[in-house]
Amino acid sequence: MSLPEILAECARLAAGAGAGALASVAKRKGSLPMSATAKMLVTAGGARLGTVGGGCLEAEIIERAMDVLERRVPALSSHTLNAELAGD
Repeated sequence: MSLPEILAECARLAAGAGAGALASVAKRKGSLPMSATAKMLVTAGGARLGTVGGGCLEAEIIERAMDVLERRVPALSSHTLNAELAGD
């Protein structure tokens, strides 16, 4: 899914079509399986548009996004992806 498509869905949700949390890679150090500007929208219904890297990292981000949706408070997360986790 392209960035313009993700942002269009964000705009649709903001216009009253539902709720969602946008996860963005804000800073990276070293290699990352996705772009340094990767984004993923998680809707209140659990739909996902885009990706921030996949695997266990993305599962953690989805969980955090659902928490943000429930609490309605933005959050900042820090994650370390090492060689052992990269295969997951």
